[in-house]
Amino acid sequence: MNKLDLGSFQPAELDRNAIALSDRLSALSLNDIGLMEARDGHHSRAIVYFHKAIKKSPEHAFIFSNYALSLRDLGHFADAMRLLEHAITLDNKNATLFFNLANLQYETGSLDSALASYDRAVRLNGAFPDLYSNYGLAALEAQEYALALRLAQRGLELASTSDSNYVRLTGILATIDVIVGNTKDGLNRLEDLLKTHQTPDILFEYVRILALAEPQDLSPRSLQYISQAIEERWSAPEDFVLSAWLFLVREFGFPEFNEMHEWTGLGYRLLSSALIPDLETEKWLVTQREMLFSLSDNVEFSNAEIEHYAAVAQQCYLRNYLFETTEQHTYLTSVWQEEMETALAKSGSIISAHWLVRLACLTPLAYISKSECLLLRKNENKSLDSLIKQQVENPLRERQIEKTIPRITPHESNTDCIAHRYREYPYPQWSWPGRLYRPERFNIYLAQRLGHSRFSQLKASSATRIL
Repeated sequence: MNKLDLGSFQPAELDRNAIALSDRLSALSLNDIGLMEARDGHHSRAIVYFHKAIKKSPEHAFIFSNYALSLRDLGHFADAMRLLEHAITLDNKNATLFFNLANLQYETGSLDSALASYDRAVRLNGAFPDLYSNYGLAALEAQEYALALRLAQRGLELASTSDSNYVRLTGILATIDVIVGNTKDGLNRLEDLLKTHQTPDILFEYVRILALAEPQDLSPRSLQYISQAIEERWSAPEDFVLSAWLFLVREFGFPEFNEMHEWTGLGYRLLSSALIPDLETEKWLVTQREMLFSLSDNVEFSNAEIEHYAAVAQQCYLRNYLFETTEQHTYLTSVWQEEMETALAKSGSIISAHWLVRLACLTPLAYISKSECLLLRKNENKSLDSLIKQQVENPLRERQIEKTIPRITPHESNTDCIAHRYREYPYPQWSWPGRLYRPERFNIYLAQRLGHSRFSQLKASSATRIL
């Protein structure tokens, strides 16, 4: 093996006492200390102990492997690969060595080599869940779906339900379900897991599959988890709102304040969380707005009516009010905005829920002079709180945050105009950001969306650029 120059890796924090102690220890003891440092994330310190251990006993393949794993975590992939290959020359019957090599090959984009190394590990009777989980993902990315299916099924026989690999292996099966057109089966697999475990890994897999679901793939059990996903913000609402909303509309029709059913509340949360790109929904919104605008000024709303029209107003806001606008709409906006501003200017004025929601269906409440006074309003209805938070509190916070963001490009004459346009009409209009539980392999991401269609695999390359 070529001798590695460890000079650039030498950590300053390893003091003389530690170096002196390491000189008196055996290779196995040095390896154990290196493993402890590595477990604590101190890989720069770990490789010093591994290097000293190798100098004392260069025949132990597992020390070279441990050394390589720390080098990998430090980003020294070529050196890590060379160490693992040398370890295999010392012990070519060790499944773990081939597993570690396969992981590194997969991580650096050598998919074919990784598959061969994983296969060698399996043939050497490597019977541990990590092997089947990682091999299964690589097979999935290589579009070897039958192989991925067998590996996931075998891995599940070995993994306990509390093992993170159990989730990943179930995720592989769910992904295969999606690719072959059985998204409903994939959701069922993960919903069975959610009954007893709700770890970040399971949430990641669930919202990943949920984002690909059609309305017919959902069930009442799915709606329970979607409701929880909104409440706990498992993911950006755009990932699952459309299919859930269309399922509800298909099962129960569009919501009406005087016809409540079990899932009416979820329907309103969907409306207020993300834009719903559906033509029939847009027609329904237009009808609801016109009904609201036709009511007299002194009408008193029930809680059910407030919840209903507040959700309609929030969906209008998320759509950036992209509706056909008549002269009557323009007139009403002007009149009602002036009335609202006059009322806000008077201390102690009572503004009815009806006034709030009808104006919020036409224009953002943040456009109103002294709209910040609405933040002091005590509402007995949570729907009004949500509406005011969306259209007043959040925009005010955005303006405050905006002032703290440094300008990193030279000022241009049209910058302010463009900035104003994006500020007033942001796209997409987010209610909250999604979580990044863990990175996702791009080729698997494509395979889920293209089904059985074959496509050119994205190769690991520094020249790859994706918009």
